[in-house]
Amino acid sequence: MNDRLILALRPWTYSDVGILWAALLGLMITCVLLQATGRARPAHQLMAIAGALVTGTLAWQLASHYAPCDACSVASDVSPNPSSQAFFYDYVMCAVVMGVFAAQESRRYGLARAAPWTLAMFVAPLVAAPLFFLRLHELETGGASPTRPVRSLRWVYAALVVLSAPFIMPALPYDHFGALGGEFYWDGTSNQVNTYVARAVLLLFGQVFLFTLPRTRGFWWWVASLFLAFNCLAAYIALFLVFYDGRFAAAEAPRREFRPGLALGQIVAILAGNAIAALFGVTLRYTHFVIKAPEQVCREGEVTRARVLPSCLADLEAALPARERAASAAGANAWARALPAETRACIALARAAIGGDERARQESTRALGRHHGSDIPSCQEAASANYAVLNECPVLAPVTR
Repeated sequence: MNDRLILALRPWTYSDVGILWAALLGLMITCVLLQATGRARPAHQLMAIAGALVTGTLAWQLASHYAPCDACSVASDVSPNPSSQAFFYDYVMCAVVMGVFAAQESRRYGLARAAPWTLAMFVAPLVAAPLFFLRLHELETGGASPTRPVRSLRWVYAALVVLSAPFIMPALPYDHFGALGGEFYWDGTSNQVNTYVARAVLLLFGQVFLFTLPRTRGFWWWVASLFLAFNCLAAYIALFLVFYDGRFAAAEAPRREFRPGLALGQIVAILAGNAIAALFGVTLRYTHFVIKAPEQVCREGEVTRARVLPSCLADLEAALPARERAASAAGANAWARALPAETRACIALARAAIGGDERARQESTRALGRHHGSDIPSCQEAASANYAVLNECPVLAPVTR
């Protein structure tokens, strides 16, 4: 394998990303096999259990990390910069689309508790979505028909396709290093809330296809669907629902294929769709089209980090007096009282990053980016640049003593 291709492949070899994606593919394949062999209930329940684990982890973090931590802010963590805003935007749009879908299908079949199901799509979509899919599956396979005609929402879903599609736009003007995927991943795992958002979109990808694959006709449509969802999940869900809702408007029964023989084709489509999407990203890297070469990303990250770390330190030192005054003011909340100590810790990290060797600079800047006291544009810029250095530059030789 030549050097350029090795560089192009490097973004796809992050071990934690690989483990998460492999686990998702394994879960999808297992559930597809279960559903195709007449075990749709355990398939959707397994997806719901996985969703409950991810949602439960967020609940635990809110109780164990954010609630007792005076210097921790959910609002700050959920979108500290444009890249993480893009992640969050995709998650929110998925919840919106699924909420509209739950309300529409509940009306169509005259289901009880339509409002709670709709609300659940916003509060806990990873649990509500597979359970609602199971509910519809059992209605369809049981021969149920719509209890009353409802107004088609095809054009609403079409509008949601358009609104969902530009989910990366908040980050594009700030794509300093040409590695949007890398920046998204760093920003999606840099704190507890963003970790939930990243994992939620990943898992919802698998949950949705358990419902949509049997209702999409043709192998190449399956592959195309997976490729689209890989790039923008909310847009794919909304586009699928344009056609799904349109079948009812045309007085057609929804297509649904659960024959065991189709399971193999769906599994191959899952693997092919993901592989094509991954190769698409590698091609962009290999050809340096839109996405810059890793060696260039590395250099830009090093230059940007060296430039903004002194600015980060100066901004923190300038912000400290005002934060100290706010902490001692009458009626100061716990966040304001805790912020000066966080700021001092960040100042120490920034000084260590400026004065240390390369390894110390990497580790200090990584820690700096995760402190709530560093919620300053220059410090977030330093942390994002450091991500490019950590993942695109050659690995430092082990320290010997």
